[in-house]
Amino acid sequence: MILIPRITEVNQANHISNLAIMAWFENARADISQLLDNDPNGKEFISVIARIDCQFKSEVFYGSEVEIKTIVAAVGNSSITINQKAFQKGVLAAESTTIIVHFNSNEKCATSIPDTLRKLLLSYA
Repeated sequence: MILIPRITEVNQANHISNLAIMAWFENARADISQLLDNDPNGKEFISVIARIDCQFKSEVFYGSEVEIKTIVAAVGNSSITINQKAFQKGVLAAESTTIIVHFNSNEKCATSIPDTLRKLLLSYA
């Protein structure tokens, strides 16, 4: 995913806000989350973020494109791990690991990821 930072994302230090980078990561993994949310019976199954870890490595500046790389690093019984990296001018600016749980909203618990969905998720590896 390639994006261009917006002037509204510039903070007082004159570089892109860390919150903006987290929002970029969220947008870049949205299609993966939607796979977990695709429940033909309504909204029984949803994706729930269990953990996000983000490390900011270098400043990101307004005026140059940013590339977000997103992969599914692991698919467990009821969760997936997504790794993301943001680059500007070839320099690693931030990296994130997100754990998303396949959750049954009716029973209020994690639930196994079906094999058909597992195959789709692994296509992002």
